[in-house]
Amino acid sequence: MQTLSRPKLCRRNLTRDRGVHSNCRSRIAAAFLAVVSLPASAAILHVSTVSPSPAPPYAEWATAANTIQDAVDAAQVGDTILVNDGLYAIGGRSVDGGNSGNRVAIDRAISVQSVNGPGVTVIDGVNSVRCAYVGNSAVLSGFTLTKGFAFAAGGVQSEASGAVTNCHIAGNSAFRGGGGALGGTLYNCTLTGNRSRTGGGAHSATLYNCTLTSNSSALDGGGATGSSLYFCTLTDNSAEDGGGVSSSSTLYNCTLANNRCGRNGGGAEFSTLHNCTLTGNIGGPGGGTFVCSLYNCTLTGNSSGGGSGGGAYGGTLYNCVLTGNSSGANGGGAYGGGTLYNCLLTGNSAAVGGGGSSDCTLYNCTVSGNTSGLVPGGGVLRSILNNCIVYFNTAPDGPNYDPASTFSYSCTTPLPLSGVGNIGDEPGFVDPAGLDYHLLLGSPCINAGNNQDWMIGATDLDGNPRISWGTVDMGAYEFLVPALGPWTSHGKYVSAVARVGVEFVARGLITEAQKDAFVSAAANSDVGKPK
Repeated sequence: MQTLSRPKLCRRNLTRDRGVHSNCRSRIAAAFLAVVSLPASAAILHVSTVSPSPAPPYAEWATAANTIQDAVDAAQVGDTILVNDGLYAIGGRSVDGGNSGNRVAIDRAISVQSVNGPGVTVIDGVNSVRCAYVGNSAVLSGFTLTKGFAFAAGGVQSEASGAVTNCHIAGNSAFRGGGGALGGTLYNCTLTGNRSRTGGGAHSATLYNCTLTSNSSALDGGGATGSSLYFCTLTDNSAEDGGGVSSSSTLYNCTLANNRCGRNGGGAEFSTLHNCTLTGNIGGPGGGTFVCSLYNCTLTGNSSGGGSGGGAYGGTLYNCVLTGNSSGANGGGAYGGGTLYNCLLTGNSAAVGGGGSSDCTLYNCTVSGNTSGLVPGGGVLRSILNNCIVYFNTAPDGPNYDPASTFSYSCTTPLPLSGVGNIGDEPGFVDPAGLDYHLLLGSPCINAGNNQDWMIGATDLDGNPRISWGTVDMGAYEFLVPALGPWTSHGKYVSAVARVGVEFVARGLITEAQKDAFVSAAANSDVGKPK
């Protein structure tokens, strides 16, 4: 069995979220400052559409250039160009003999920035040329880029170390890829209403704190393809496949909402997502995702229409929550050969079968409160379950599972006729009506699972060690004595650990030696001590 690896960047932990996000944002800021820092001796050039007497070197507003390109061509490496309010719809050139013209071609390491921001400073491609080209170590900041058109990258094309900041990239189009942006790095930008054959918003780019809305692609990746996105929001994008993102995109701490596709992956297709939220996306199959890898993600209210996999189709999900997703066929939460570790599936529905999951393999998952409409398996259909809890689901027949599903070391009812280590008693959730599926003290699922290699270094859905009392618990959450807190007294905490240990010894869940080790660890901890 493969050992789980946990990404170190921006990993969600309920007790450390604020610090992690702060660290990630600090790194973003540092990266941005590294890009835009310029030599102290750099010259400042000026551009204004109403300049009465433009004259190089454009050192004052009275002699400012009338076009941005004139100032770029006069600038030296390290210079800054300040651009006054206005509509810039003339000027420009191609780069290195390329076929696509650019309204502004920044082919040297300089900074071009507006004085008053994108609301009043517009670079217009008049549907005939690309709005901007940004070369290596160049920066474009504070513009609206609109009506650009090119074979690739209608709005802006950037080289690897080129940067675009605080720009509004809207209404551009490209025949091939990157209707809004291609390449480079974008900071704090909005990409709206752009379109292309692939990557309607962005293609092969890196985006930080960007918003991608209502972009479209004829093929895949309405919002983005082949890109890396950090702290971005993608809404109302559309494509044939991958309404939000597609084609090996990687997302960290992003929100994907109300994206849609004609076929696979309303939110994301063939991508990797860390700490992301997907809600209200529509596609079939795979309303939320199609064959993606998800880490610490939440999928809520996604739909696969008449297809299968309302939340996720295929792929691998680690420590994810799937709730309120729906399918017009099978697998309201998950479907199609997917593998799920430490996941919670609740409140999902399927018109046919497998309200929680269908045709999946689940490890240490909790499946409860799901429904199916036509066949057995309100919880799971044709699935393989290890160390799982499948309880309190509904269906016309076989509310929790169908005869084709197999269980080992799992809690469900009726007790499966085959498989080892299964139990049929109620799991003892804290508050299932309130969607709290942690285990109560005394739950038969505590220390009732089967330890496996993948658990080494792994965590449960709360981010706590996957094995806490020597033997893994069934379901997505490990039982922890700290959950009985909060603790204001170290002594009371140690006493609670001792009492739980005595009960576990009496129930045969741990040995006396293990109990003593747990109590010793509690005594040496800082829980309950003054901070």
